[in-house]
Amino acid sequence: MIRIALLIAAAILLPILVAQLPYSASADSPILAQVATSTDALIPSTTTIAAIEAMTIDIAVDAMDKMTNEQAVHVFNEMNTVKVVEMMGHMDISRVSSIWGDMEPSKAGAVMEDVEVDTASQIVGLVSSERLVERLPEISPQKLWQMPPELLQDRMPGVNAMHLNAWTRPQVPDDLPAPIPTDTTDDRAVYIVPEARSDEWALVVGSPAPFTNIWAKFARPLDDIRVVLDGFGDQQPTNTPALPTGMIANSFFRIELGEVSSQDVVAAAAIAFVDKSWLDSNQVHKWSIQFSRFDENLDAWVPSPSKRIREDEDRLTFAVVVPGFSTFAITGSRDLPDLPFAIANLRVGPESPMEGK
Repeated sequence: MIRIALLIAAAILLPILVAQLPYSASADSPILAQVATSTDALIPSTTTIAAIEAMTIDIAVDAMDKMTNEQAVHVFNEMNTVKVVEMMGHMDISRVSSIWGDMEPSKAGAVMEDVEVDTASQIVGLVSSERLVERLPEISPQKLWQMPPELLQDRMPGVNAMHLNAWTRPQVPDDLPAPIPTDTTDDRAVYIVPEARSDEWALVVGSPAPFTNIWAKFARPLDDIRVVLDGFGDQQPTNTPALPTGMIANSFFRIELGEVSSQDVVAAAAIAFVDKSWLDSNQVHKWSIQFSRFDENLDAWVPSPSKRIREDEDRLTFAVVVPGFSTFAITGSRDLPDLPFAIANLRVGPESPMEGK
């Protein structure tokens, strides 16, 4: 009896889902099985999508198998994410990858966020680099970092590895005194760092926006370091060259460390954020954010790639490591920035050193 009931249900619903010829519905007709697009492609209507969502998984998957890729993409774009993820788990991975690679980036990201890591990795292995670069930034960094970094780098060779590997936060010794704020306004912060140790991270700044933390590692022990951070908003400081073509400025700022010389700073790291409204209005790619340091000797902006570490509805938070302090610009671009260099198929010979050579 159950089987007969299922067959009857399928006989009623499947013609609605997969009919290949449009029909002219009367004013009293409650269902439009299909609608024609401007290219005359037949795509299921939202009524059909609701019907699929109400089906059992086996029947829904069978209905999807009878659709073109364009129809399936439309359905998954409009369907409840939970149902999409469940259906993907019962479909051929090649078919799933083909559909996912054409979905709207935001929806593709929401779906990828909820699928098993193994399934996500299989999809990455079958989708083109171009489509991955458009869609994977829409998933959380934490989900992305669960996938094998070697796979991500192989599939997206034009993406800086900073984005594809998990982030390790600078570790400050527990007994190191915290920096003391002495003068803080919307565009300036002055801190006194009571102590810094040789080759150990020290927190030097905790504000203002867009920063939440700035650390430094020093070559020798130092005491009572005066740290000054001046923000310039989106106004470029005078006596600095124009940004490279394609770079879109978010903000400029300067960090100075009192009497500390540049030779005393081994490295610096920071956590900062940009508003997503700025990303959207300028069509900035999430993986294009850079921290560009003004090098006075070169009279040029020297970029350092960032690592997206967090994202919410309003902000994109990223981390960056730079060689020292100076005047900086937070920038982005519509396309991914070029990698500074790449090494492939490197061979060094001889394999063992020979005396005198």
